[in-house]
Amino acid sequence: MRVIVAGDLHGDFDSLNELIESQSPDYILQCGDFGYYPKECGGWPPRDPSIIPGDCKVYFADGNHEDHEALALAVSEVRLEAPRNVFYQPRGSLLALPDGRNVLFVGGAEATPPREPIFGVLIEDSPVPPLLIDVLGKTPSDTKIDVVISHSCPAAFDLKASAPHGYEPHAWASKFNDPARAVLDQILLIYRPKRWYFGHFHVHETGVSGDCEWCALGYSEGEENWWAYL
Repeated sequence: MRVIVAGDLHGDFDSLNELIESQSPDYILQCGDFGYYPKECGGWPPRDPSIIPGDCKVYFADGNHEDHEALALAVSEVRLEAPRNVFYQPRGSLLALPDGRNVLFVGGAEATPPREPIFGVLIEDSPVPPLLIDVLGKTPSDTKIDVVISHSCPAAFDLKASAPHGYEPHAWASKFNDPARAVLDQILLIYRPKRWYFGHFHVHETGVSGDCEWCALGYSEGEENWWAYL
C-alpha cells in the first residue's frame, strides 16, 4: 500500500495528476488549501485542469483558502461536488487506513494578510473558537491516533520564527503567530500522535516534538518537497 501526504495545491491539479501518474499511490492525504471553489472557475470539478485520480483515493483537509460556505453545505448535506475518489475530510474526521493506522484531519488556519480575493472571493476563516470542540466532537480523546494531517501546526513545533529567505516577513509572521497553533498544541497533547504533517507555511522542514515526528510540506507550484511518503 502506497500512501502519500501532499502539501498546499491551491488548485494546482496538474501537479496532483502528475504525482498520481508518476508515483501510483493508493492514497493521497492532502494538508489543506486544496483549491475547492465549486462556485468559481466554471463549476466543480474545474474544466481546466480536471482532477484525474484514477484508482487513487484523495482525501483533503480544508485550509484558509477554500470556499468554506460550500464545504459546510457539503458536510450538512453529505454531498460534495468532486470527482470519484476525491473526498473532503472535515475538521476532526478520522480515516482508518487498511494497515490499521488512524489518521486525524484538522483543517483550518487564520486568514493571512494581505487578504486578497481568491478567484474574486474574499475568504477569511478563523477556526480558533470552535476548532477544539469540532475535533473532540467527532473523535473522542481516547481514540488512538497515529497520524495527524493539518493545515497549520502546533506552536510546539520549532519552526524558525524569522521568515525564510525570499518570504514576505509579514505573511510569515501572521502564519507563525496564528492563534490556531495554540489550539493545535492541545490536540497534540490530547491525542499524542507519532507523526504529524502540515502545509500552510509553504516550506519544507522536519523535526521532533516529544514523541511526535513532524513534517512541513511545501507548495506544489514551484516548491521542492511538497509531498512525502507516509
